[in-house]
Amino acid sequence: MIYQVTMRTVSYVEFIFNDYYDNMDAEKAEGNPRKVNTRDPDALVLPRGCFGFRLFDRYEGVCEGEKVSSERVNVSDLYLVGTLLSRSEVAEYFPRRDDILKKMDIAEATSVVHCSAPNGDIWHIIEDKGEGLTVLNPSQIARA
Repeated sequence: MIYQVTMRTVSYVEFIFNDYYDNMDAEKAEGNPRKVNTRDPDALVLPRGCFGFRLFDRYEGVCEGEKVSSERVNVSDLYLVGTLLSRSEVAEYFPRRDDILKKMDIAEATSVVHCSAPNGDIWHIIEDKGEGLTVLNPSQIARA
């Protein structure tokens, strides 16, 4: 049997909180996706404790009374709210964070993003492996 389903594109945001790095199972650790009217990062209001987000779309429709949806499509870069630092800047501004420098060495990383979060600082090592990443200035972000 062939079914005809009209699908529409629905945009979502998924907020990232501290537990993303405590539990690398991103599906469980990231905030539940929320529908958004726009994919414009500047139009988002970040909830308390959130230090990053991703935008994505799903194709959604109804088939014989059942909701159906696709996997994620058009997944954006990872947006992090923080400060991009080089290895030398980490050494200069955070001299007691040898652990971060060691992680950078292991990953052969040249930079890191320092994000402030309610439960402590988050350090996102940039491994220069083509990961799409956009760093946003904390002073330019609207918070709930």
